[in-house]
Amino acid sequence: MDDDRERALERRIATLESELAELRGLLERRASPQETMRARLTCPHCGGRAVLHVERIMDRGDGNGAYPLSVDTKGFWVSKPVGAFEAFVCKGCGFTEWYVVDPQGIEGETQHARLIEVDDDKVGPYR
Repeated sequence: MDDDRERALERRIATLESELAELRGLLERRASPQETMRARLTCPHCGGRAVLHVERIMDRGDGNGAYPLSVDTKGFWVSKPVGAFEAFVCKGCGFTEWYVVDPQGIEGETQHARLIEVDDDKVGPYR
């Protein structure tokens, strides 16, 4: 009886070790929150390696064509986009990361964007 129980426990341990190795492999393929799809060209959700870089995301204009989707516009007579967006899209699962191409070009707050600055390191998604 003890030999049967010991063999059953050994099989169970072998199964758990195999499952643990598989989970470790999945975790290694996934990016940490600090490692973006843009940097790794690997989807942090599904591990997919087919990533579409959308360099310019277009938005409908006022009847004069399409304009780059942006945080805001500048200019009195001719509006120019400020903070145009780009995206990285996983072809496997559709997960998408959005970025502003030139965030330094956005001068503080805009008509449509409010600047939020936090000094406390314990606040935010990565504590």
